[in-house]
Amino acid sequence: MTCADGVHSVTAQLQKRKSTFEGPLPRLLLVIASIILSLLAVEGAVRVYARVTKQERGMTSDPELGWRPLPNVEKIGDIWGVSRPASTNSHGWRDRERTYAKRRGTLRAVAIGDSFTFGVGVDDGERFTDVLSAKMQQLEVVNLGVAGYGPDQELRALELYGVEYQPDLVFLTIFLGNDLADIRYERLYSWPKPHYSLEGGRLKLWKPRLTWGIHARTASYLAEFLYQYLTNADAQGIPAPELTTAHLVPLFDVIVRQIAKVTAEHGARLVAVMAYPADQLSDEPSELSQHVTQTLEQVNVVRLDTKTIFAGWPDASRLLYSTDGHWNAKGHAVVADGIRDLLTRKE
Repeated sequence: MTCADGVHSVTAQLQKRKSTFEGPLPRLLLVIASIILSLLAVEGAVRVYARVTKQERGMTSDPELGWRPLPNVEKIGDIWGVSRPASTNSHGWRDRERTYAKRRGTLRAVAIGDSFTFGVGVDDGERFTDVLSAKMQQLEVVNLGVAGYGPDQELRALELYGVEYQPDLVFLTIFLGNDLADIRYERLYSWPKPHYSLEGGRLKLWKPRLTWGIHARTASYLAEFLYQYLTNADAQGIPAPELTTAHLVPLFDVIVRQIAKVTAEHGARLVAVMAYPADQLSDEPSELSQHVTQTLEQVNVVRLDTKTIFAGWPDASRLLYSTDGHWNAKGHAVVADGIRDLLTRKE
């Protein structure tokens, strides 16, 4: 074979190989690969920006609790820090680093609750749990509150995590604004959640339904952005088919009683902190608040009624944020003083 024949043969082979990349399928694969690489680049850039600006994701889905804070997060804005970033510990709670074993000679309390316990609107160090720990140095308060939680999730948090901290006290914040409604839902604030139904007077647990969409949202900032952009996420509360409005009061009672039972079984004492919507602070006790008080009395739960302690202030509204009714830093300090006085009287 001559040199010219060899060159012709190589050229023919190259042209043949080139033709294999000119069909519709290879071009489609090339476009898909380009899109994937572009999305990965954008995802990475968004994550870097979020971390630098302290706006990275703070919550994630959880197979037991529905949602919970991510560990080792520093975040500002929305429900998090106000003047400085709020932080979570390695266990994923908005609290300083803790060990499950408590120090010898130290009393320990575990606080469970919703946004009032989590501390929406205030910085780390300003929540009633932080203030109480500072004022009662012999008492260590572990904060397991999470924004949006209902009594069902609070019970699960206590059972799964709270008792591991070997508490002597458990603080349960009961918000009379929506705690009763929260236990109705199997999906709330765009996340699946655990809920209970009653069977023969006993609690039956229904765990969160984690779909592929939930996994995609927790894995990708872009997926979460698209979800929030394309849907009215906050409005997607889906009631559990097992529950009706008529079930809520008896179900709430049994959940509270179970929280008291779990607390007592682990040698701790339950203290309930009753919180109210701003428009109920000056009203006469509602039928619901009277019923909750009666339930707590029946299971011998010590309680702090924030309506009572706030009434001692000339203007109780100055203890709340006017925008959403959460306690501000002063309100948290007043609640901490109330709990301290309550514990001192009971000693």
